[in-house]
Amino acid sequence: MSSAQARASVAAPGAAPRNSYDFRLVLSRKLYDRAAGTANSPSMSQLAPGSSVQVNPIDLERIGAAEGSNVRVSNSHSSVVLPVVASVAVPRGTALVPFNQPGADARELVRHGDSVTDVRIESI
Repeated sequence: MSSAQARASVAAPGAAPRNSYDFRLVLSRKLYDRAAGTANSPSMSQLAPGSSVQVNPIDLERIGAAEGSNVRVSNSHSSVVLPVVASVAVPRGTALVPFNQPGADARELVRHGDSVTDVRIESI
C-alpha cells in the first residue's frame, strides 16, 4: 500500500452529529475564578462573576426565559441550574458557560471521552 493510499484510508475525526439536544456547550475561562489565588484573597475573591449560561438573544427568546432567570442546563447524564444571560457575542445554538466560577459547576455536564457536549436548556 502506498503512503497516499494509507492516508486516504484514515478518516479525520469529525464533530459528533447533533442529537435531540439544542445547544452545543462551550466552557470558557474568565480572568477571575475560584482558583486558589483569587479565592483566598479577600480583595480579589469578589471579582469572580459567578456561574451563568450565555446564549444568543434569539435563542433566549426561543427558550422562553427572561434574562437573569434560572434555567436548567441538562444532557443525558447530568443537569445544573444557572442564571441565563443574553449575549450577541455567542453564536446561535451555542451555550457558553464560564469555567470554575462560584455557583453551579458545569463540569458535571462534560465527560472526558466525549469530543463535544450537547445540552438542552429549559426555563424553570
